[in-house]
Amino acid sequence: LKLAVWKSNTVDVILDTYKCLKLAVWKSNTVDVILGTYKYLKLLSESSVTS
Repeated sequence: LKLAVWKSNTVDVILDTYKCLKLAVWKSNTVDVILGTYKYLKLLSESSVTS
């Protein structure tokens, strides 16, 4: 019984860690997309000003 409880706890911890990592990756990807879009728009506005 103790082993079964320990096993399920371990699975819970692994799943929680996985979810946190997934969320962190998702957040950093979102930041990258926002920064990329910002840089792209900035480039577009600068090139339209010069041309």
